[in-house]
Amino acid sequence: MPPEFELENLNADGADRVRVSIDKVTKDIYGENTDVVKYKIYRSQFHIPNMVVHTLVDETPSDDSIESFEWIDPGVIRHRKYYYTVVAVDDNGNESERPDVKSIEVGDDVLR
Repeated sequence: MPPEFELENLNADGADRVRVSIDKVTKDIYGENTDVVKYKIYRSQFHIPNMVVHTLVDETPSDDSIESFEWIDPGVIRHRKYYYTVVAVDDNGNESERPDVKSIEVGDDVLR
């Protein structure tokens, strides 16, 4: 079954980076234990509800020894708005549903 995942933390980190914080996923959508092997990070500069318009910008492996980790997006420009979503992938290749899209304007540090 697909992992259960929600993107919680998104912060602008100075003038030219966005920091995405990811909490370790251990359960699937039915509450059973699951082994997440990687996270896929998607970004867009525009958002259309109910449409997938994000581009995969990175994949990062999961590390069983830590409870959470951060991914830094250095490819952003100050005073532009970006939209992010992250998908967890388990050892069977099942992907979590894309959680709500989170947006941030670089130069801000408030999650929207």
